[in-house]
Amino acid sequence: MQLITPTDSMPDIPDMDYLRRSIFLAGPINRDRSLSATHWQREAIDILTQMNFSGTVFCPKRFVVEPQFDYDNQVDWEHAAIRASKVVLFWVPRDEKQLKGFTTNIEFGLCCGGWKPINRIIYGRPVGAPKTRYMDKLYLSLAIPRTVIYDTLQDTIARAALLADHCQVIDSLKDILVPLERLGDYFPIVFNEELHDLCEAYLRREDLINMVTNRWRMIGYHPDKAVVVELYDSGRPYYWTIPVHTLSKIRDARAHA
Repeated sequence: MQLITPTDSMPDIPDMDYLRRSIFLAGPINRDRSLSATHWQREAIDILTQMNFSGTVFCPKRFVVEPQFDYDNQVDWEHAAIRASKVVLFWVPRDEKQLKGFTTNIEFGLCCGGWKPINRIIYGRPVGAPKTRYMDKLYLSLAIPRTVIYDTLQDTIARAALLADHCQVIDSLKDILVPLERLGDYFPIVFNEELHDLCEAYLRREDLINMVTNRWRMIGYHPDKAVVVELYDSGRPYYWTIPVHTLSKIRDARAHA
């Protein structure tokens, strides 16, 4: 895992390999620099390390005490890191003293308002965290089917890491197959009824399509990696990857049923 903090310079090329599987840790920062202070960002990094996460983590918390704090540099770094990361994880353990989260509110609104695709944002907060109802409502009103607001840091991180894996696969496929803005140059993909049925079984199992939302199509396939599908929510397209090994498990389960 590569950890990048505001004391590190941002990469010049936003699509470098190590950014393809990357997470930004967004949320309130405890300004208390005493040794006894707790910081959820440090716990998040420990959890990702235990999970053997091999991507890049952007952490806006400065763990090194510096003689002079450059506010403008901090803001510019955070904006650049949010834009560069593939997944933005919001964890909001708000309290009225150390973790007020005023900046978090603004960054959450910016990300939900278009800075990041809504399906690249993972949001969680402890049960009973004060002044998060508006964030809850906004997130659920914009998010894709089967969206969950997580109430533990462990679960929030686990979902963000899984989403980062999906982003890495879809970006790899974009290099090989997609360039999504140039689909016509690379397809039509040869229709395969069995593959289509396996994908549909997965999408229904995960409740990504149901009786209400059932518009989808396969847009890309790599035999060693995944199938990329395009789904629609409220008329907006978004993209999902289904790993080939997952489809193989569904096929094997059918064979032994």
